[in-house]
Amino acid sequence: MGTTITISHIGPITTEVRLDLKKFNLIIGPQSSGKSTIMKIVCFCRYVEKYCIVHNNTKYYTTYKHFIKELQRFHKLPDSFFDNNSRIKYEGEWVRIEYNHEKDICNAQIKPQKGKRLGDADNVKLCFLPSERNMVAVFRNIESEYRTKTIDNLFNFINEWDEIKRYYNRDRSLSMPFLGGMEFYYDSKNGKEVLKIAENKTISPFYASSGVQSSMPMYVMIDYLTNIVFRRRVSVSRKYLNDLMVEAMKDGTISTMKEITEEIVTAVNLRLKKRLEYHGSHIFIEEPEQNLFPKAQQELIFDIAQKINTACSDNKESTLFLTTHSPYIITAFNLLINADKAHAKSTKKSEKIVPMNRVIPLDQISAYYINGETGMFKSIVDLEIGMLGGNELDSASDYIEEMTAKLYDIIYD
Repeated sequence: MGTTITISHIGPITTEVRLDLKKFNLIIGPQSSGKSTIMKIVCFCRYVEKYCIVHNNTKYYTTYKHFIKELQRFHKLPDSFFDNNSRIKYEGEWVRIEYNHEKDICNAQIKPQKGKRLGDADNVKLCFLPSERNMVAVFRNIESEYRTKTIDNLFNFINEWDEIKRYYNRDRSLSMPFLGGMEFYYDSKNGKEVLKIAENKTISPFYASSGVQSSMPMYVMIDYLTNIVFRRRVSVSRKYLNDLMVEAMKDGTISTMKEITEEIVTAVNLRLKKRLEYHGSHIFIEEPEQNLFPKAQQELIFDIAQKINTACSDNKESTLFLTTHSPYIITAFNLLINADKAHAKSTKKSEKIVPMNRVIPLDQISAYYINGETGMFKSIVDLEIGMLGGNELDSASDYIEEMTAKLYDIIYD
């Protein structure tokens, strides 16, 4: 069963919108139209589903208004965003969430999907990359300087960045092809992030261009979350580990056995493996195109698509969700969709243009256009032409062409 979410009357979303979530998901539209609001709610519902899986119950987010309070706190959604018509309905693979923001109720209803056991689900990693991500490059020692009374998405991003960046060092640097092959690594001896821009030349991200400052932390974290994170154990407390082992031993087939057998040990290890290792990543990105030249935007999407596809190998469930203002992002996805069609005709010829590990079949992408002023929300996946389409994608160009035609009428009488 595919994952779907319906959102009604929250913030700029003045109607009801429904999304079918797939491996690749994107929303394009004007500023303040509701793109980020939708992505934040999707991200939070994914997190709640993960929480229920990891703790093997649904109780916490169904009591004391925890669901709405934490959604508002973590993603900074004000009270004014909600009224008695606000609704969220999430149909995930493992849990179903229904939330009605009615006065004096405000508790979510969360239940496991019919026929599913939470204990059978794999653990996944979630990461929200906010539009303010350049702060880790713009401000020195941001980890110690940024303070907040509550843990929000920016605070969480800064903490994760401080941990993830330490994996990359001088001997294990990360090349960023869309930035001309510039490399990133962390100098642990001096406690500094470093950008290698030539064989013997380095600079601090603090002095880099705005495009580099915005895309560098995003790309580093995506690389980690689609590769390295699967090689590392989840950090848990001793109490959680003990509780996990007790839970595993309570499994119906295990608890009936009178002695510890190799079969039991294997079953317990499998249960622990599902919790202590990540088996996929859900990555959410606000405006990946920030301050990047159009060609760099497109090359960035090509690289990200390759990393997501690679992360999905070996039955790992990894997804990408992004919001954008840029039609160049759409054209990049369209190229990868067309590459899938070309590979179906001739892989040998197509591989020289777009490698197979970058292609995106049309049925693996979900894309929408939203306009808060008109209340429009619609899919831009055009099944007839087999691409992402829609006249709204480059309305700015249409506007300029219309105004130019009027000026030409004056210039040339």
